Amino acid sequence: MSDASIAPLRIGPGRAIPLQDPAVPAEGPALRAHRLRRLAGALRIFDRRGFGQGATGHVSTRDPAEPGRFWVNSLDRPFALAAPDDFILADGAGAVAGPRGDLDRDALADHAAIYAARPDVNAVIEARSPATAAWATQGRLLAPLTQDSCTFHGDHALHDPFNGTNQGVTSALAGHKAVIVQHRGVLTVAETVETAAWWFITFDDTAKVQLQAEAAGTLAPIEAAVADDTAARTGSPRIGLHGFLTLWQDLAARDPAFAGA
Repeated sequence: MSDASIAPLRIGPGRAIPLQDPAVPAEGPALRAHRLRRLAGALRIFDRRGFGQGATGHVSTRDPAEPGRFWVNSLDRPFALAAPDDFILADGAGAVAGPRGDLDRDALADHAAIYAARPDVNAVIEARSPATAAWATQGRLLAPLTQDSCTFHGDHALHDPFNGTNQGVTSALAGHKAVIVQHRGVLTVAETVETAAWWFITFDDTAKVQLQAEAAGTLAPIEAAVADDTAARTGSPRIGLHGFLTLWQDLAARDPAFAGA
C-alpha cells in the first residue's frame, strides 16, 4: 500500500471523512522528497513539544527506490533546524549517501532490522520526551483509561529488561505500532511518516495522562470490549494521518519553508 492509499473513515450511516493525503506522489524521487519533507517537519513539531533532547532521538523513513535502505537524522543536527536535505541514507552497516554527520550504530541496526522484518513499515520514530521516558521505567503497558489511550490497546509491547542497547526491540515490537523500550523510551512505526509521528505524540500524551491520573487516585479503566471497539477506530492509520495533518497546518502557518503540501 502506498503512502496515499488510505480509505475514507466512516463515522456514521452515510457519512465519511476522506482522510487520504492528496499531496503524496505515487513513486520515485517525488515520493522520496515528500517523505523527507514530512520527516523534517515532524522533527520541528517534536521540538516545539519538547521531544528534542540533545543528540538523542532517531527518526527514519524507508527509501522508496531502495527498500533495504532508509533516511535517518544526524545526531549533530537539532530537531528545531531539521530540513529535508539533512537526512543521511543508511543501512544497518552505516551511512551510504547524503550529508556527513554522526549516526548511532545501535539505532541504525535496530531500524534496519525493523524495516527488514516489517515490509508494511515506511517510518520508524524513536524520540525522547519526559513522559515517554518516565513511562519506560514502569515495566508495564498502558491501560485503556481514555478514548485516546485505546489507540494502543492490544497494539503495543514491552521490551524488557534493559540491556544497554536496542537488541531485541524488533522481536518485541512484532506486528505492533509501538514498543516501550524499558529504561530508554518509546518507538513507534507506521506505513507513513505522518502516522508514525502521530503515534509517538499520542503515546506521549497518553503516558502523561495515565501518570497524572494514577497520582490523583483510583483508576476506572474502559471495559475490554469497549476498548477493543474504540481501538479499531482511534488506532487506525486514517486517524493517525488526520491528526498529523492538523499539526502540519500549524507548522506551515508558522514556518514558510513548510508552507503548502
